[in-house]
Amino acid sequence: MSFSQAAQFEQHVNNQLSKSLGAIPVLFPILRRLRVDQIVNCHSSGEEEVSHGTTVSILTLNRLMAPKPLYKVKEWMAETVLEDALGISAEQMHDTRIGRTLDDVHPDLDAIWQDIAVQAVLEYDIDLRFIHYDITSVYFEGEYTKSEKIDYGYSRDHRPDAKQINLGVNVHQ
Repeated sequence: MSFSQAAQFEQHVNNQLSKSLGAIPVLFPILRRLRVDQIVNCHSSGEEEVSHGTTVSILTLNRLMAPKPLYKVKEWMAETVLEDALGISAEQMHDTRIGRTLDDVHPDLDAIWQDIAVQAVLEYDIDLRFIHYDITSVYFEGEYTKSEKIDYGYSRDHRPDAKQINLGVNVHQ
């Protein structure tokens, strides 16, 4: 091996060693098993260089592992093994692409969420006989005059003077 080949090999090894694995080996297979990318693409296909499903998967991993502002997701991705694992350059994961994906999937969020939940039930053989439903409220201070979701109502926080939003959660026992 010549000196230049050895130097190139050392640089390649150093590049590979400096990439972060983090929780990717645990989380990525879960996203694959839940078919997140296929479900998103089924509802919101487009002529994108990187599919909406792949973009959502990358953004999901970022939110779970090291949440960054949208304009910094590509920098985060460049520090991980995702480029090699997905065959996608981090440069392709710029904030415009992420924003376009979020805009395109927004109208179908309920259907996407429902399909992913059904896939989870089927894939992990979840017994649905025992589900606990809990509702809570979060109150807000301020005007919020243009919000359709935030309004006065029964307050679990005992704050009838404040606008609120009610949140429902299903928990499997």
